Amino acid sequence: AAGTRAAALAHHWRHAATAEANAKAVAYAKQAADFATQKLAFAEAARLYQQAIDWQADRPAPDAELARLWIALAGAQQNAGRPEASEQAAWHAIALAESEGSPELVADAAWRLSAGQYRGQGNERLARSLETAIDTEAAKPDGGDPRTASRLWGLLARTLTYSAPFERVDACSERSLALARAAGDAQVELRALGTRDLVLASEPRYEERAALSRDRVRLATELGHATEEFQARVYRAQRLIQEIEPDA
Repeated sequence: AAGTRAAALAHHWRHAATAEANAKAVAYAKQAADFATQKLAFAEAARLYQQAIDWQADRPAPDAELARLWIALAGAQQNAGRPEASEQAAWHAIALAESEGSPELVADAAWRLSAGQYRGQGNERLARSLETAIDTEAAKPDGGDPRTASRLWGLLARTLTYSAPFERVDACSERSLALARAAGDAQVELRALGTRDLVLASEPRYEERAALSRDRVRLATELGHATEEFQARVYRAQRLIQEIEPDA
């Protein structure tokens, strides 16, 4: 199998005493981990990503490259049912992303924190990291990438959901959606719609919430995201019920 061969090649190159060989070992370990992830063998994927990270430490490498490995490890640990290990890996990635000055990687790592049963919510440290990343992105000569900015604002909204005044959370999620739509990226817009829908879940703004649900269903269908489409349809049904029976 491709994954087994990649793992064997990783060990082969690991035993060669050159920087080039070590780089190949890391690459093959990551390839084997990616293959394990595709096969839903998440515990094995986590082991292989950790192996790649450990081997990466033996050679100089950009922080961004190492951050991506930690992000992948966070995802594998999360899917393997190890939330604490996933959170630790995500924080390693955020620290490296900040060192690299990469708001995009901060967003990738922070998503791993917020995806794990909203573990990121109420986390002041995460909120500070996101705010710094937002400022860094906005300070770029071209004003930054609206896709990255949208993701960061949306993550900040999720993080602040239970710890900040509603007005601030509302403004963050609204900003995220506006940036996503300006970027014209359906995938980013779908995520921003999900965040906006979450933020307004208990608000009596029925027309806006109904429109959000319709847009989520449409985009999820277009993108072929069956799980997201199902969740959006459930939310839409709940909105219709609440509109008819506000106390339901």
